[in-house]
Amino acid sequence: MSAEASDGRERAFPFYVVCDVSQSMWKEGVYKPSGDAGRLAGRTPYDALCEAVPDLLWKLQLDATACDAAHISVVTFAESPRTVVPLARPDTVNHIDSLPKGSQTDYAKVLAHLARQVDQDCRELEREYALKRPTVFFLTDGDPYVGSARQPDDAWLPYRAQLVGLKWAPQVAAFGFGNVRPATLVRLATPAMGDGRQSRPMAFRSTAQVSVSDLLEALIDTLFISISASVSEDKLDLRVPEGMQWLA
Repeated sequence: MSAEASDGRERAFPFYVVCDVSQSMWKEGVYKPSGDAGRLAGRTPYDALCEAVPDLLWKLQLDATACDAAHISVVTFAESPRTVVPLARPDTVNHIDSLPKGSQTDYAKVLAHLARQVDQDCRELEREYALKRPTVFFLTDGDPYVGSARQPDDAWLPYRAQLVGLKWAPQVAAFGFGNVRPATLVRLATPAMGDGRQSRPMAFRSTAQVSVSDLLEALIDTLFISISASVSEDKLDLRVPEGMQWLA
């Protein structure tokens, strides 16, 4: 697939990898090791993310198809969101800040942040590129939780609506593990397009047989495959990660 659109401009596919870095991700003992106990002992999901996210960018940098058109950003969230990697072509990313650690799981703040960031990024990209629909890969291990209580749906769903209602109609794929409820993932995700699955939200939940650390490594690998395939196919081509199931 050529990197150029029909009007001769280069294509741009924006991808946002959004990572939950709340306390349950990094606090030891929340997820007990399984499988190779010696290798996994003391290794948290946060540790796996800190290794897997740079690996994703490195793989994209080496993939000519992805570098043709993909633009990648990494955003973290807990009680507040942070853009760790601003949107850029993979082969121009020279440094990745350490992922922060937080305590809460504030969906409202990160979705509001994404709505502003995606809008700003797409306005800039559209001046130069033939812009494709942005995709948000949302990785979380828990329901939204702020203060001492679960964050109610009506506190974060309006910001989700703001994000997906942008001119560029961002797509959201939600990947959950840990204590996140399937219903939360389904509300967060947008419907898949094509293949007769238009009404099926892109919501995925881990199976019980896979350790969280191994799951995150497989998930990040799947994001690489999905990004490369999407650029090649000229549309989102989302794969189901090993150890996860597509929610009905």
